[in-house]
Amino acid sequence: MNRTTFFLGLFLIIAIGNLAGRFFDVNSLAVGCKILLMPSLFLYAQSIAPTNKKLFLALFFSWLGDLFLIPEGKLFFILGIAGFWGAQIHYILLLLEALKSPLKKQFSLQKLSTKASIYFLYLLLMLMLLLPLMGTLQLPVALYASTLCVVGYLSVQLYHTKKEKTIRTLVLGILLFIISDSMIAFDAFYFDRPLFLGWVMATYIPAQFLIVNYFVKNSSTSSNAKFG
Repeated sequence: MNRTTFFLGLFLIIAIGNLAGRFFDVNSLAVGCKILLMPSLFLYAQSIAPTNKKLFLALFFSWLGDLFLIPEGKLFFILGIAGFWGAQIHYILLLLEALKSPLKKQFSLQKLSTKASIYFLYLLLMLMLLLPLMGTLQLPVALYASTLCVVGYLSVQLYHTKKEKTIRTLVLGILLFIISDSMIAFDAFYFDRPLFLGWVMATYIPAQFLIVNYFVKNSSTSSNAKFG
């Protein structure tokens, strides 16, 4: 068994443990596995693309976001948003690297994609529903949601630019990430009691894996092409 297979298996075991803890209400199992989730995904990514620093920083900030969202309270919620905002910034940098063009160019009239713009319509709807309920959290949540939608927009732009089937998994991963964060927001601000619980992680885990897997495979392919 090589390192990549071992670390992939480790990540899957931890992911299953977290979901089992969530759905069967074993909090210690869910929390313990959540703490180990991003480090195990990092080890998997590092075994394939050991020099992809932007991706590793995205995973580090995701790990911080995971840790800060374990305790309850407004401060930890803001810190969790800050952690995941850092992750999304690095995903944007990775997408721009793949697109080989600056962010400003992707929002030019010539580049705008109708399908990709759906993300911003969704953002507008979410903010209209949730911002009035958020009080002092309006600014950080709006900033994070906007950044996440930019990630979604750029992933669709990348697919339309390169027309590669493998990019579909990246687009799906980011879509699942948006769905997961949307469920967190509705549970925290819209509903009287949490409704989604385990489904947040059931979408978050495959989201992170699909995103990371695309970038490590793409990074590995680029390195092979460079030195082949």
